[in-house]
Amino acid sequence: MELLYIFTIALIISLFYKQLFQIILKIFLKPLVRFCIYLIDLKCDPYWDRITETIPIYVDSRIQNRTELEKSIQDQLSEKLKQFETGSMLVIQNKGDFICSLVRIAGRGRFSHSAMYIEPGYFNSPEFRDLIPMDTNTNSRLFDAPLLWQAAGEKKDDYNCNDAPDLHSLSKYLLYYMQKYPNSRYIIRNLHQKLDSKQSHSLKSFIYQTITEKRLNFCSNFELFFTYYSSKLSILPKLLDGILNIKRTDLTFCSKILTETFQHIGLIDLSINSNKGPNYFGYPYHTNVFQDESEIQFIYI
Repeated sequence: MELLYIFTIALIISLFYKQLFQIILKIFLKPLVRFCIYLIDLKCDPYWDRITETIPIYVDSRIQNRTELEKSIQDQLSEKLKQFETGSMLVIQNKGDFICSLVRIAGRGRFSHSAMYIEPGYFNSPEFRDLIPMDTNTNSRLFDAPLLWQAAGEKKDDYNCNDAPDLHSLSKYLLYYMQKYPNSRYIIRNLHQKLDSKQSHSLKSFIYQTITEKRLNFCSNFELFFTYYSSKLSILPKLLDGILNIKRTDLTFCSKILTETFQHIGLIDLSINSNKGPNYFGYPYHTNVFQDESEIQFIYI
């Protein structure tokens, strides 16, 4: 099994030579990926039938101004997600991005991204002021808007977010996703039990320290797959890190930072490998921590 992982890593390295990669991508990889996703969807489709609630978000097609559209979505999310507590889990199935498809194949699951939901007004103390994202319309901080705690560096060029874990506007991020990847699906899972005061303080401290120390960076596509696969090796990770000049402790990705966040506040066991993929937070996992799935659906009117 270890030889298989070593072979996979070597293959990924070779594929990042651009010309060779483009040829293999067109002739072999894309059809293979589509076939693998088809098989995964066959296995995962029954889980969609277990969704307990649908949350409709209406998108007015007459609104052409992006800022106005974002505000409309933000107002609806604030109202319709009132029952969800800080610490709830958002997972996304991206059907339009090639790398996200590879993430789903690696995890053999439904989802390609995960983030933590933060309810409006949660960060209301002065020290968090500069960490709250800006409202581009009013040029003020989004203190009273739903947010996400996430590592989404792979979207930084289009979405204009930081390269490290950060607080993001939920409405802005979902609008970006909805427009660029219209076939994506969005699941949110509420906590079984609201965070107590100790857990809440621990969460705020962890997020504040992670953002302000500016140590963690989002993996490049190569680093993402390398850290994921090589974490399963028992012998070579440190040797490979040195050869490839990768400092594993400074790299993160969406489900890795979330696993470590939940471990820090005591909701997930410390023995869990944080390199697991986004599907680790989907149904039927963590039913002792999260409630059943609710699906956010964007409906054009």
